Amino acid sequence: MKRIFALCLVLALLAGCAPAPNAPSSGAPASSQTVQEPPAPTFAVGVLDTVQWSGYGTGSNGGDAYYELAVLAENAAGPDGLTRRVSMLLRTDYATLTQAPLCSVPGCGHSDAACPAYIEGNNVAVAAIGGNVYLMGSVYGTWFVQNAASSAAAAYIDVVDASGARRKRVMEFPQGWEVYSDSFSYTDGGALYGSYYDHSENVSGGVRVDLATGEYTVFETGGDSILGVSGSSFLMRHYEYPLDDGVYPGVAVGEAEQVRGQQMDEWLVQYDLAAGTRMRLGSPQMDWYGEYDGYGYLGGMYVRDGKLYQMFIQDDDGDASLKTLLERDIFNGTQRALASFRPSASVPWLDFGLHDILPACCGEQEPYLWAGAFSTSGAGCVPAYLIDVRDGQLREVLLRAEEPYTGGETAALPLARTNGGLWLVPVAAMEDPWGGMRRSYALAAPETVFAGSGELQYIRMWTPPDAMG
Repeated sequence: MKRIFALCLVLALLAGCAPAPNAPSSGAPASSQTVQEPPAPTFAVGVLDTVQWSGYGTGSNGGDAYYELAVLAENAAGPDGLTRRVSMLLRTDYATLTQAPLCSVPGCGHSDAACPAYIEGNNVAVAAIGGNVYLMGSVYGTWFVQNAASSAAAAYIDVVDASGARRKRVMEFPQGWEVYSDSFSYTDGGALYGSYYDHSENVSGGVRVDLATGEYTVFETGGDSILGVSGSSFLMRHYEYPLDDGVYPGVAVGEAEQVRGQQMDEWLVQYDLAAGTRMRLGSPQMDWYGEYDGYGYLGGMYVRDGKLYQMFIQDDDGDASLKTLLERDIFNGTQRALASFRPSASVPWLDFGLHDILPACCGEQEPYLWAGAFSTSGAGCVPAYLIDVRDGQLREVLLRAEEPYTGGETAALPLARTNGGLWLVPVAAMEDPWGGMRRSYALAAPETVFAGSGELQYIRMWTPPDAMG
């Protein structure tokens, strides 16, 4: 617990030391009825939704299809010695139960950059938005930002139309900007919204990218962390430190940071992008002894449908500590203990990473949060659970999939939800000459996933010609 407490203090201090926010591009003064309002942005904002970017071993769901990048090769190239990754943009069609490159160019061999699905770059993610598929090449980390030209790591956004007929550049971010896909997690269908850090000017802020024109607009966020969205608003976490940096009377130099962290105040803010107003909603009542798994610097907080979810440890008994999932209504301030769990022989240890396993971008969300259980023995299949946010019920995923690297079994956690309500699940490991983590897929009803048996509709997976290996 001491280690967790120390981590919390470090995270709090980092938030307090964030670079100064950038000035908004334009706007007018906001209403005096709200607090700490930056000038209003000069762009129209629709209803915001969450963007599901692909990650390691995951893809992005469009409701009718699942999009992902399969690694084909990693070759050393360039004077900087960095590896160059080549990937194929694949589309898994739920209606036809087939997977293929997202390319409809006649006679294309999918072997070079002339193919819309042939992707070069180390830090590329894919997202399905508004009927198109977007690719984002990220730049993060000081060295990569400063050496973007030599490392071929310029940040950009490309679009591939849903038919796979062509791919084109939407925009390139300015030199010196640190941006990555996870920082652009929201869209209204016509634009992407996220945050950036400009290394050249040491400023940060919000940014809107028009997906039709590629034009971008920066706006002020006040240095706050974005937790989620509601309507045309960001739901954000704001920090303040009543004590200034420096020497604290009667406090040893080595303890000053700890005292500063204890004096930190924080609250939730609703930032309406359409109106340019910010309103204080109340304190999230952060528990410094809470779990910090799964959501990194946001302290395990997760926001969905106007509700804030957070895990607390209610006593300190090592791995046997009671853990409670708290649900708080952000707008009316009510809260409830959604579920409490104490590790047992059947559930050895629960590590709650609070996030949607099924994307918000494909219509109605499934009412589940993911929870993983880790066995100290390391034997057998590692269990996985879904928490039903309607009643707090913990449901184990009994359907099994083959683990690519070890050949053992793992829980078949759903990857996506089809428009018809079925779940896309992993089934078996695939022979992969490129060293990537690939598994075959099937569609299954949710009850089949929970029961561990039932009908599976297998996907016909794509394998490249030998020449591409």
